[in-house]
Amino acid sequence: MRHSDDRILVTHAGRLSASLREFEPLDLKVGRGEPYDIAEYAQMRRDAIKDVIRHQLDLGVDVISDGELGRRRDYAFYSKRMSGIERREVKAGEIGATIFRSRERENFKEYYAEVDKQRPQVARPTRIVSVGSLETTSLDHLHS
Repeated sequence: MRHSDDRILVTHAGRLSASLREFEPLDLKVGRGEPYDIAEYAQMRRDAIKDVIRHQLDLGVDVISDGELGRRRDYAFYSKRMSGIERREVKAGEIGATIFRSRERENFKEYYAEVDKQRPQVARPTRIVSVGSLETTSLDHLHS
């Protein structure tokens, strides 16, 4: 980790969007567990990460990252690695993910209303639920 004695170093928190617009739809496809070209995705992910890093450098960010591009944390990601989970449709009154109900969202309603307008809409929202003991089934899909 870089450090400085004479100024505050700048970084960012959270996931960054790739300005390589072709990456986001393909990344969503991967996240939904749909078939995709592995080589195409790997190359596009590398290109998107290079773009995100270049943008951080152009802005003067001191501590850069890959923006967490291509790091799925959804059903497709977890179901390849563990048993005891299923995806099911959201029931009346439920939300798809707890991230959509928080104090931050309550305090900044207008901002999140705008952000949510940009979020891809899904016909039938789903959520991941535990249906048994969580157990590792495979480590084959581990990668950066």
